[in-house]
Parts: sequence; C-alpha cells; structure tokens
Amino acid sequence: MSFTGYQLGLSDDLLEASKKVIEGSAEYKKFFDATLKKFGVTSPDELSGEKKKEFFNYIDKNYKAKDEGVYMASYDKKKKMQKENVDEEEEAPTPTPVPEDPEEDTKVVESKE
Repeated sequence: MSFTGYQLGLSDDLLEASKKVIEGSAEYKKFFDATLKKFGVTSPDELSGEKKKEFFNYIDKNYKAKDEGVYMASYDKKKKMQKENVDEEEEAPTPTPVPEDPEEDTKVVESKE
C-alpha cells in the first residue's frame, strides 16, 4: 500500500510544499556534511570556539537555498512594515496631561500685555 496525501485530505499545494522542504533539507545536509569533511570533523561539537564560529560563518556565507531569495524578500518586506508601524507610533502626538488638582484647570490666568 503506498502513501498518498489524498488519503489524509491534503491539498496539492501542501503536498508540493512538503516535497520541496524535504528536498531542500537533503541538499542542506549534503552541503553541511561536505563542510564538516572540509573542516576535518564529523560533528561541529569537535570544533573549538573560534573554529566553530568559522565553520558556521562558512555555512551561512556559502549555502544558498533555491527559494532563499523569495523567503528573504518576504521577510525583509515584513520587517520594513513593522518598522514603519513603530515609526508611526513614535510620531504620534503625546496626550495632554491631566492636572493633579481638578480646580487648577478652571483657574483664570491673567496675561501681561
């Protein structure tokens, strides 16, 4: 008996997205394993502090997922919108303070002209 997503009521889009994630994970693992070999270890835990940092910096700099640009553009757009909302909140007028003495608001101030 073969597995199909239809038995679980999954949409074609969800099945396709899941397939891409699995394929992307396999590509990343292949790159990660090759980088381990390049650094002469079988696990990042075998690396000292600076070497471990160099290892992960190498991975960050050199591994590019197929759809990374699409996800990053979406992420950047979301961050920009959040920043704009924060900037708008910072520019909002400050509320008028309420006087501690309720009668202070009704006192007449004479102007010196």
